[in-house]
Amino acid sequence: MGIVSVWLLAVGLALIFHRKVEDLALAGVAGVSVLLLLFGLIGQLQLGVYCTIAISLGCAIYIIFSFVRRASETFEIVFSAGSLIIAFALVFFVFNSMGRAFEYSDDFAHWGSYLKDLYYTGTLMGKSSNIHVMHPQGLLVWDYYLLKTWMGYTESFPLAFHAMVNLIALLPLLRYANGRLKIVKSLSLSVFIILTPLAVTANYGSLYADVIMALCLAMSYISLADYMRNRDLISILQIMSALYIIISSKRAGIFMAACFMITAGMAIYHNTVKIRTVLLISAGCMASSILWTGIDAKNIAMIIGGSVAGLLLGYILHNSSKIRHKEGLVIAVLIAGMIGLWFVSRIYLTTTDYNRLTTLNYFRFLFEKKYLLGLGVLPALLIFASGLVFYYFKRAESDADLDKILVASGAVISILVYIAGYLYLYISEIAPSNGEAGPYLPSFDRYMAPCYYVLFLYGIYLILEKYADKYDWSIFVLAFVACLFGGRMFEYVYTRPVAQEFHGFEHAGIVLDTDDKVLFVNEEDDVNGIPWNDCFQYYIAPSLARDIDYIRLRYYSDSPVAENGYITAQQLQDILDSKNYTYVYIQTLSDDFISAYDSLFPGIDNAQSGDVYEIRKAAGGGIECVLLDGSFIDG
Repeated sequence: MGIVSVWLLAVGLALIFHRKVEDLALAGVAGVSVLLLLFGLIGQLQLGVYCTIAISLGCAIYIIFSFVRRASETFEIVFSAGSLIIAFALVFFVFNSMGRAFEYSDDFAHWGSYLKDLYYTGTLMGKSSNIHVMHPQGLLVWDYYLLKTWMGYTESFPLAFHAMVNLIALLPLLRYANGRLKIVKSLSLSVFIILTPLAVTANYGSLYADVIMALCLAMSYISLADYMRNRDLISILQIMSALYIIISSKRAGIFMAACFMITAGMAIYHNTVKIRTVLLISAGCMASSILWTGIDAKNIAMIIGGSVAGLLLGYILHNSSKIRHKEGLVIAVLIAGMIGLWFVSRIYLTTTDYNRLTTLNYFRFLFEKKYLLGLGVLPALLIFASGLVFYYFKRAESDADLDKILVASGAVISILVYIAGYLYLYISEIAPSNGEAGPYLPSFDRYMAPCYYVLFLYGIYLILEKYADKYDWSIFVLAFVACLFGGRMFEYVYTRPVAQEFHGFEHAGIVLDTDDKVLFVNEEDDVNGIPWNDCFQYYIAPSLARDIDYIRLRYYSDSPVAENGYITAQQLQDILDSKNYTYVYIQTLSDDFISAYDSLFPGIDNAQSGDVYEIRKAAGGGIECVLLDGSFIDG
């Protein structure tokens, strides 16, 4: 399993830097992804797998050597709480993913099919090269590596692999498991870390990257606050690793990274962060973007713009010596900004009825959609900002407290920019591309995940940082959070859609390859709400979705139809011949279909679900359709 090799890499780094595995596991994930990407750019992904395994074996040798030299320290790192949680969670998620079907059509028709093509072709620049250029899918490279180091291609295991990234992103919180009740705190934090990725009911059983990006973004803010306190370079490494995963997971991740750079730039206000550190992080973001999307002026401009805006704001704060309680002033401006955002959007972004409906629904969701603790995004943001004001004026006791407040203030600014940016994106691109459903924000839950996860996890961080060493009751706070999410965990565990089964090719002794082209015939619309063609094109073949066509022939628009709604048998024969189909797979049939095409498909009146016809070139020209089944192959 590839996660074992990532763990070996993390342990090796932990031994070098004298840290815990939980502090470097995310760097291991990012390092493997970058290494594989570099090999993928030269068309040698498989060679990248071998190289990564070799590096992991080198780490294993180093660990053994370290045991000989310093057994006590090595034992503590190798068998740390982070290592044990990784092992337990891996078993849990892999076992729970066995036989699980995807729950969302995009996984069948898009991400899952791209992953299969990546797995079988072994190159980013093959038929699915648009996942490299248009959709920077670093997580698919991660899935590819783990599947290649498994026992073969296994359907739906990528769900477990994505869950492990969620878990690994949160592992640094384990450092608060100390004090008199170390074991109890470790268990409590472990439960919290395992359950948090399960907090989102929708989209957890999918390959969507939004929750992973949200958790990594939240941990970037926490790591920045840590760096401002202790100047620990490991915190910078965690930030760089998290931002790479964000940028390489989705195009929107570049915008998220740009928003984070606002906070990073503001950090120069307290002299614990130098401009060169901010520029280093910004350069890392730009390098990550260029690796996936090439030199894209818009992407680079966003990252530079966020960095410059943050540096400018930090400079103003640093040199405004006449302003008292500057942090409080910034927070007050943020609250006013949230109120003003609504009015500005009403004036400038409602120029048409369609835009007006989209904008109004956007803000309705921001205020009304219930997320953590039953709050919408903007009410939660308002409460969080108000809490910062109270914390600053009543509880701030040191510069370290002010550092945390500065990062939290920057996070609120970043979220406001993110909300405003997505408002523009929805009105200009997303809503129009979704037609009539566009104004109703069908993907709002996913897109707003960074907002409430940053607030939630940063709030947990403030509580732990302030009280974890002083009071043992913090474990009960985490137990409450675990109970809050527990119901959703059980829903995920016990509500498991079963993968669809298509046995026709297997029974006929056929192994499809990427050159085969299959026509899928089905007279029903869907199964369990998922279109049949989406299920089929993912589960049946190693080829990419475009090599498998689905047409309900009565609605085929390229040819005139008869009275019964179907094209003629001759027209269908011409289509099969001209488009070089190799097989026809029968899923469900109607009496009208049988009567329309019994001359083209011999024996179709007795056809069963799963029957396969092979398309062969006839001796006199044209094609013939031959029914394949077990008895035919045996004969």
